[in-house]
Amino acid sequence: MKFKRLLALAVVSAMIVSMTPAAVFAEETESEPTETSVESSEPEEKESSNPAQETPAEPEEAEPQESEPEDETPAEEVAGEEESEEKTPSQSESVTEKYDASGTENNIKWTLKNGTLTLSGKGNMPDWDYSNRPQWYDHSEEITKVVVGKGIKTVGKSAFENLENAKSVSLPAGITKIDDYAFQNCKLVESVNIPSTVTYIGMYAFNACNKLKKIALPNGLKIIGQCAFRDCRSFESLTIPGSVEVICQYAFCNCLKLKTVTISSGVKELHQNVFDGCCELVTASIPGSVKTINSFTFISCYKLKNLTIGYGVETISDYAFVSTGIESITIPDSVTKLGKEILGSCSELKQINIAEELHLNSPSAWYGVSSTVNVNYLQSNPMTAKGKTAKVKYSKLRKKTRTVAASKVLTLTKGTGPYLYVKVSGKKKITINKTTGRVTVKKKLKRGTYKIKVRVMSTGNATYKASGWKTVTFKIKVK
Repeated sequence: MKFKRLLALAVVSAMIVSMTPAAVFAEETESEPTETSVESSEPEEKESSNPAQETPAEPEEAEPQESEPEDETPAEEVAGEEESEEKTPSQSESVTEKYDASGTENNIKWTLKNGTLTLSGKGNMPDWDYSNRPQWYDHSEEITKVVVGKGIKTVGKSAFENLENAKSVSLPAGITKIDDYAFQNCKLVESVNIPSTVTYIGMYAFNACNKLKKIALPNGLKIIGQCAFRDCRSFESLTIPGSVEVICQYAFCNCLKLKTVTISSGVKELHQNVFDGCCELVTASIPGSVKTINSFTFISCYKLKNLTIGYGVETISDYAFVSTGIESITIPDSVTKLGKEILGSCSELKQINIAEELHLNSPSAWYGVSSTVNVNYLQSNPMTAKGKTAKVKYSKLRKKTRTVAASKVLTLTKGTGPYLYVKVSGKKKITINKTTGRVTVKKKLKRGTYKIKVRVMSTGNATYKASGWKTVTFKIKVK
């Protein structure tokens, strides 16, 4: 029995010994893979021949097989991500299409890119209104700049109305008309170049352009429409060129920062309420070419102290200067008619300079004027005028137009105040400036002596009346 027990123990020991390399191999495989690659050939043969080792080997082979379906799922997810990435540009393109646009309005092509609206084409723009807007109106919030291309001749009605984010406007030479409501309510526009070719600015054209800092009206402009620059609350000075024939009512009403206004000689009509409510206006001048100062022209210009009325004005209508800050006013004796209460509620008024007969014949004009205001009657203003002969060299005149000072052709004495000159007759190539008396002799005038007949007068001042017209002849001798 002992022998059998010993034999059994020996067999068991032998089996344990025979199994020891496999265990060691298994440990080495887990801990030291680099050594396994060298010694793996012998254990792998034993594992293939030993059924007991096949069970753990199968999962190792199964793992790569199971990894294939696991790889498919991420592939689908990646594909989905790629598809979503492809959709993203299309969404951005839809945004681009919303803000970058183009189209055609009759003869006008337009594009909108990066906030700049550019128009091109030839001829007149179409007209629009509140019920018929241009195509770019759908993108009005995105427009920050307007550029009108060369070849376009007019800016149509309501063309750029309510572009509340536009800051600048560029118009080409050749534009002749800026029509009604063209830029109304463009609240952020700071600058607009108005070409010299523009002759007409329509009603409400720039109404409520609150940030417009400067207005340069071109010499050649003829009509300024009703409320054209109403509520433009940022510009401080204004010069209206002499080419303007009509300034319509309320044209510059409520221009709250406007301080100085110069209306050049040549302007003919100044309608009612033109400067109504310009509460910062201090200085204004009206030339004699304006025959009528209409009702309420300067009403509520509380700070208006310096007002010059040129000789030639004939009528001052009702309430023309009501509620202004005028301290002293001279009404030239060219004025023959005064309306009601022309200086009513002028609390700062101290003196009126006026012809005696006009003052006495217009009692209703002084309603609302304090009895303490001093009335100064204008004195007579005698003047004499004599013509002279001025010489111009033919050799210089062949190449260039020449000018001659008034003192070279006329001798004026005793007259007080600015002079006025009007040509009556004479050579067309010889002209005389109405306010300076400077004579212009155009080039290529032939040799000879030329007689020019003019009328001249001194217009007086706060003390003197106008002198009255004197007719005189002077000569230009070309030799």
